[in-house]
Amino acid sequence: MEIREATAADAGDVRRIVRRSLTESYGDIIDEETRDAAVDGWYGDDAVESLCHDLDVLLLVAEVEDDLAGFAQSELVDHRTTVGEIQWLHVDPAYRGQGVAERLFEETVSELSDEGAEHHEGLVLASHDAGNAFYTERGFELVDTRSVEIAGETYTENVYSDIEPAENVVQPETTADGKTLYVDYSERARGSKGPFYAAYTSRDCESRYGWFCANCASFDTAMDPMGRIVCNECDNQRKATRWDAAHI
Repeated sequence: MEIREATAADAGDVRRIVRRSLTESYGDIIDEETRDAAVDGWYGDDAVESLCHDLDVLLLVAEVEDDLAGFAQSELVDHRTTVGEIQWLHVDPAYRGQGVAERLFEETVSELSDEGAEHHEGLVLASHDAGNAFYTERGFELVDTRSVEIAGETYTENVYSDIEPAENVVQPETTADGKTLYVDYSERARGSKGPFYAAYTSRDCESRYGWFCANCASFDTAMDPMGRIVCNECDNQRKATRWDAAHI
């Protein structure tokens, strides 16, 4: 088995792996039309090429006798410390139980660490028992839960970490006019120039203010009804978001 970085030429095989993995893991709760639309959207030829050129994104594939058997997507993100976020871990059902997920996981963690990750997080839908067990068996702790939307339905996603949850994740920040707001650095949306973090009017995070742009430290942001976020100061824009998690 060889683990290597994905290339744009792998796009078709990546779509095959992801589609078969999603069907096996979530075929009973996510309909075929939704799965196909998501796979084609996120892993179309142009999308894979773009991801391959994103310096913060790591795409790995597992190759078994010239056949691609697994795919992992992860990203370096800034949560005040550099975190290696394992966003996807897919294995073709024909190759499950052969150690493909383990090899992809180990290589992903190693490469993220080499690129500066101080710790690692794994994302997985709460309903996917095998995915949750995969992380707990490797010593990861459940540190957060959050909601993700799939075709208008809301699901719970678990966040696992290989360190204890950080204290003081919510930090005060000052607006341009001197007002104090509170930024939750655990609640993040990916942007084209840097992440956006949820902003609240109080430390208890009960009253939402909006978003904080980490690229230019501005609260002057806007979100449209489709969930797109833009910073009015630096034109940082929210990229497409994930809607499910690891598939073992």
